[in-house]
Amino acid sequence: PPPPPRDASYTISFNGETQYLMLPAITQVRAFSMWVYLYSEQPNNNAYIIDASGQPGNPEAFFGISLIGTDFWGPMKLDAGQVAKSWDNIVKDAWVHFYIESLADYNMPASSVLFAKTGNQRHMKARLSQLEFWARPLSVDEAVTVATGFNLAGPPDTLKALFPVEDGEGRLVEEVTGRADDAQLVPVSEVT
Repeated sequence: PPPPPRDASYTISFNGETQYLMLPAITQVRAFSMWVYLYSEQPNNNAYIIDASGQPGNPEAFFGISLIGTDFWGPMKLDAGQVAKSWDNIVKDAWVHFYIESLADYNMPASSVLFAKTGNQRHMKARLSQLEFWARPLSVDEAVTVATGFNLAGPPDTLKALFPVEDGEGRLVEEVTGRADDAQLVPVSEVT
């Protein structure tokens, strides 16, 4: 795919077969966003974007092609424009800023994964250049600011975790605010 439409030096490739990003525990999350390239052709129709359902009280904290925790997720925005939450409404085969809110605060368990389902299954083919977790829903203006900037953290009291893809080596994606642990690539993915 073409490079992200921002000043990103690196991206991580996820092959849709074995690779995913293991996320750290993050408390009191209300939304997450990312610069992502999702492929229209996926290895199966049960692939997951995120699965954070391992914590009691979060049984529907997942978003996949055919399954979405409808009682968990709230508004979804692509490039800051609100759309109905559905795989079909997500732009594919192009870079997009993906943002989705939960209906209430939740604690994301350390077993949460991006681009797979917990348990190393239902992998998604994708590319990632930045991932953010938020303590509250973003306003329309904040969502536009974050969607149009690179490494723009938004209000400092609102950002819970920021994972920019900043280098081409190692198994970790560094969390740069100091508010969460680093994320881990499983197995090591291609960083280009």
